[in-house]
Amino acid sequence: MYFPALDVLRFVLALSVAAYHAGMLPWHRFGDLPVQIFFALSGWLIGGILVRSKVSDLPRFYWHRALRIWPPYFAAVVILLALGLAKDNLTAKWLEFAFYKLTLTFNLFGAPQWPQYRFAPMQGQGAMLWSIGAEEQFYLIAPFLITLLPFGRSPFSWAIIALLVLVSPAYHSFAAVSVGVVAAVSIHKLGDWHRTTLGQTGLVLLLFATSLSFFTPAERFFDAMFGIPIVLLLARPGSPSKILSLAGGVSFPLYLNHWLGIWLVTAACHRLGLSIGTAERTAMVITGIAIATALYFVIDIPAKKYRDILFTERRGAAAAIAAIILVSTGIVGGLLLAR
Repeated sequence: MYFPALDVLRFVLALSVAAYHAGMLPWHRFGDLPVQIFFALSGWLIGGILVRSKVSDLPRFYWHRALRIWPPYFAAVVILLALGLAKDNLTAKWLEFAFYKLTLTFNLFGAPQWPQYRFAPMQGQGAMLWSIGAEEQFYLIAPFLITLLPFGRSPFSWAIIALLVLVSPAYHSFAAVSVGVVAAVSIHKLGDWHRTTLGQTGLVLLLFATSLSFFTPAERFFDAMFGIPIVLLLARPGSPSKILSLAGGVSFPLYLNHWLGIWLVTAACHRLGLSIGTAERTAMVITGIAIATALYFVIDIPAKKYRDILFTERRGAAAAIAAIILVSTGIVGGLLLAR
């Protein structure tokens, strides 16, 4: 089933992050809210896959996730670190940040060190990579919870999980994903309630209520619930569209690499003695889109093309084991470095 509006949403969210980091959108929430909506969208889509899956389907699930996330993610990390090696002064802190990004644990140990970002690769460029680690960690655990445990497909159980995660400051980044899974399992259990008049009215009211929370001390608590009404209101099947599919596909490399467009245009302006205004900031975003589009055709499309051709049960299991080893290495290393 194809949801054209969700491809538009993906691109708009990635574009918003890029424009915010380019200095075109002054409100600080433009840097964080799109990520929360991405989390909710991911939780709903992946939760919807898992709730229809059996344990025997997990190797294919992990293989698909690995081929979807790892090639563009590690390509972005390699670009970041290669430029950092060429331009930065290497320090122990630089290597520490690089380690967290390579092990998909930047959200746990790197992001909390934001005052030290000036010592990170490229002076903290690529900080948005923390969100990919959060998703990967969540989806190492969620498939087993959903497919193995008796309460795995219970909306009430996932609501409890989302609430527990939400009130835990250390794992707040997992909350919006959990809320997305709540929506997925509830639709699996109750049917397409989000397309009914009553359901859509409730979603609009939830969106309005969570929007009001932006101006209160409770905004952090409601951030995780802001994205899911947007996702569900837009989740309407439609005819496939090559243009919208391209926009949705480009959104991921744009999110990962938009900093590169900002850095290139900024460097060019400094070399030419130009001040940075609206035109230059627009050029930053356009350059980021161009780079992301090229990377999408070079990396994402081939990975998608061959993931089913190359799949075997053994490779799927190996992908899951590799992800567990990678993240576990990052966690152990992070705990040792934090001592």
